[in-house]
Amino acid sequence: MSNATSSESTMNAAGASGTPNRRRGKVATVAVLIVSLVSASWLQEKAYSFRAEAIQGKKQDVASTVADSRVANLDSFSLALLLGGLRGPLVMFLWTSSESQKSERDLESFNTKVELIRLLQPEFDTVTLFQMWNLTYNISVQYSSLANKYAAILDGLDFGFKVDEARPNNINIISEIGRIYGDKLGGSAEKDYYDRRVRTETLPVYRAAFAADQTDAFKKAATDAGLDLGRVRITTDPSGKNASAMLEKLAGDRVKAAMGPAITLTSINRQDLRPKSSTYRRTEMDTLVDAAGNLLPANVQHVREIPAGQEGSNGAKLQYLEAYQPFPYGIPPQALGFNFLKRAQVLQSVNGQRHIYVSDMVIDSQPALAMKFWAEEELARGRRMEERGLANLPPDTGAASSRDLRTAAVAPDAKIADRFFIDDSVFAFERAARVAADAIREFERHIEKYQRNLQNYQSHMDNMKATSHLAAADGKYLRAILAAGPDGRKLLLTEARGEYEQAEFWYRVSSLRYYIEALDAQEIGYVRETVEKKPLAELRSLTTKADAYLARKYKGLSNSPNYLDRVEFEPNFSRIAKRIELAK
Repeated sequence: MSNATSSESTMNAAGASGTPNRRRGKVATVAVLIVSLVSASWLQEKAYSFRAEAIQGKKQDVASTVADSRVANLDSFSLALLLGGLRGPLVMFLWTSSESQKSERDLESFNTKVELIRLLQPEFDTVTLFQMWNLTYNISVQYSSLANKYAAILDGLDFGFKVDEARPNNINIISEIGRIYGDKLGGSAEKDYYDRRVRTETLPVYRAAFAADQTDAFKKAATDAGLDLGRVRITTDPSGKNASAMLEKLAGDRVKAAMGPAITLTSINRQDLRPKSSTYRRTEMDTLVDAAGNLLPANVQHVREIPAGQEGSNGAKLQYLEAYQPFPYGIPPQALGFNFLKRAQVLQSVNGQRHIYVSDMVIDSQPALAMKFWAEEELARGRRMEERGLANLPPDTGAASSRDLRTAAVAPDAKIADRFFIDDSVFAFERAARVAADAIREFERHIEKYQRNLQNYQSHMDNMKATSHLAAADGKYLRAILAAGPDGRKLLLTEARGEYEQAEFWYRVSSLRYYIEALDAQEIGYVRETVEKKPLAELRSLTTKADAYLARKYKGLSNSPNYLDRVEFEPNFSRIAKRIELAK
């Protein structure tokens, strides 16, 4: 009994002495929790500020930067914090649900689910790349109208731009943006439609203001400019004295030329006309240039300066298009593709980044190929505008080469049907000549680094030499038509003839070097590797000799190897021959 009583007394004493200790421990724990919450809140604000500063390159607009990256006022961090352990299951549900909708062609709320996936998995480049591809290719093809396809492609681009805003200068995201511009918008079967949309929408729109009694004059000018009046909304103010309308930039310039001081045009960026809601879905691109064709300051704002003669990223969104401004007729998607692919190349070569899927060699080659496609697009546009601007052309036969040959025989003293289109054509030809020449230098830079690609890209380089000279010749020939006096016209025609001869030289080199088998070339009497050392007259003779030999050996020229590749040069040879004769 005494022992039990003694033990009980000891326990009571220990319990009495431990109670204050436990209370002090609880108070300390609560204090630590409070301090931790306050510290977490303070650190979160610091993290937001640091991220905004890194993205913008300077300490400004931190609040708006954070808000812009949120959906329904929740960014990735806040959403993950709110969901806690449910983040993983929700992501799994969203993936399976969205993929099921895609398979069933049920696209209602699809974009919302994809956006939530981005917010819940912002750090995974594989997720971003898949969803950009998903929206751009898998979803766009499910729409029947080109307008809806185009909007889906813009969704894919927006997905990438949002990630780039949060984590800028990521080679995976930048290269994918470039690929979408260049391959999907600039290289797909629907590229003619996409090219028109991108060029038009990168330009601003005009708010046209004129007196109400000038409405009939405005309608006539708009009709003459090729506008459908059913799609031009004219509004009159309550006083009935003033009227206004919204016009696309190029059409507005034509209307202004017709009405003169009777109309006032105010340039407006498309993004300024849209609702500010973050849930608004774009159906058109943002304006990227001003009314003069110069890139908007936000697109060329330098975060850092790169010393002259060195390569590196200056932080500007459209860094590699700055040297090519102005863009008075809008920016083609191929040019935008080049800009982002060049940025990705520099992130690899200068910053040491590596793409998670694509090899270093492929990343390094993409800018040169993009410039090739850009030059070819400008040359094709020059042809289209030339056709619309010249008068008294022969009828269109509908053949693939009809456009090249319809304008080929136009004399240097030809009549101009529409000066606006001729000016557009001259600009396109001269831009094509410059871009093609720059593409050659970009190919040479790539081959110097990856010499095993010499054979792969030598044909592209020779083709760009021909393209550059042909575009330059076409531009000079049109300028000769526009020339006011005979002396100026004669000089331009002489220069054009020299450019046409150089273009023919490189087209014949390409045909004889790459599209005739080595054994056949030996029998014809030349070595493919050294064919460019021969003069133009001899190349013409070799071409005639080669056609006769191949027709005899293969029982018909059309049966010879690479015939379809060689025959693609024929419209160029015909156009060049006619222009050389006319330029004498």
